Order: sequence, then C-alpha cells, then structure tokens
Amino acid sequence: MKICKKCGTSLENDALFCVSCGNVQPIKETDIQAEESEIGEIEVSYIDNLKQTQADFGVSKQESLSSQEMFSSNNARIKRTKKKSKKPLIIGIVSGVIALIAVIVAFLFSAGIIVINSPKEIVEEYVEAIEKMDEIKMVDCRACSSKYEDRVFELREETKEELEIFDEPNSLIEFDYEIGKIEKVSVKEKKEFWKASDWYDVMVDEDEVKDLRYCGATITMTAVDLDTERENLVFLDIEIYIGKYKGAWKIIGTSF
Repeated sequence: MKICKKCGTSLENDALFCVSCGNVQPIKETDIQAEESEIGEIEVSYIDNLKQTQADFGVSKQESLSSQEMFSSNNARIKRTKKKSKKPLIIGIVSGVIALIAVIVAFLFSAGIIVINSPKEIVEEYVEAIEKMDEIKMVDCRACSSKYEDRVFELREETKEELEIFDEPNSLIEFDYEIGKIEKVSVKEKKEFWKASDWYDVMVDEDEVKDLRYCGATITMTAVDLDTERENLVFLDIEIYIGKYKGAWKIIGTSF
C-alpha cells in the first residue's frame, strides 16, 4: 500500500492517481522493474506456450501424415487384392465359354450341320487309296458305327483281294480316274439303297446318316508287260454313296 502525499488517502501500490483528490502519484523505479519483470515473465510464458503448441502441432501433423500414409498403403493393398481376386473369376469365365463353345461345336458336328470336308474330297481320298492299293485307308474312308466294328477287319481282307487286279508283276502301271457329278439321292433311290445295303457293305444304320448323295467313278489302269511290251487296259466303274456321318462326309457304301 502507498499513501497519497497530497491528501493522505491510502492507495494501491500500482495506483497512478489518487482516488480522493485526483493527484498524480509518482512511480517508483522498483515498481517499473517489477512491472517489466512481470511482462517479461508473461512474454516468456507466451513464447514457451507457443513453442509447445507448435511442437504439439508438429507431432499431430506427423501423426496425421503417418496415418494418411498408412491409409493410402492399405487402400493400395486392398485395390491390389481386389485386382488379383478378379483373375480366377476371369479364368473361370473364359474356361466356361470355351467349354460352352466345345459343346456347341460337338453338337453341330453330331447333327451334321458342321462338316470338316466335302463329298468330293472323301471320294478323291477313297479313289487315291485304291490307286495306292491301301485297303486300310479305303475302309477308313467309310462310315462305321460301333455296332459294325467286327465287320471292319473282314472288309479289309475282302478289299485286299479285290485290289489284286491292279497288282501286275513285271509291269509298269499308269493309274487314272474320273469322278462323275455328285448328286443328291431322291427319297425313292434312298429306299432302294438301304434295301441293297448288304450289297454295298454298309456299316451304319439309316438314321445315323444325313444327306445321302451318289456319284459314279471310272478307274482306268494301263499295265505294260515289261517282257512282251504289251499294254493291257483295265477299266473299273464303281458306284459310291456319300453321306454326313458324325460331322464329316464319309463313304456310306460302294460297289467296290
């Protein structure tokens, strides 16, 4: 406490005026020092608090960045996991599509809608097998269901015997053939063919054959005897029936 020198009223130590008479009160140096000290303490305290706040903010920011990095890393890992998880699904879809296509193609083959050759190609293949005297290939050109598998061996032996007419010892053979026009078989001709199927060595049932067709072929063989130089001509006219069997054109029956 201090006292006003003019009127003697008791005043606070930091009072600048007298509350009674209004006289200006002198300021002591000690008061100024005390005030400066107090202000300094306030400034130091403020600066310390500011540094602490900045430090706290820095830690929070670092923690925030770390959290963000962790989130980004986890998000990227999740995306990679999702991307990888799609591969088995895609593989499964592709495999399913391929399987479906295979089933459709197999069905079209069995229905005779898709064929892998033509009637002319199978006839040419059959006649060329005759030229090479290949009885196995000749029989393989023909349609044969499992019901008639036992007949295959017998037919090969019979065909081998028939090919002996082309086997001229000590001779030079020229082979030529001409295939006639391949035509569709009428309903009437089809009935006649199946009645005579034993004669044509047919090895399938009628309901297994689609689109029965017919053509004639003429085989000409020129044999030259090397001892006498005499030429012998052999002509062979054969009938050939072709049909769609299990997705391919096959020889259904032939007179040779």
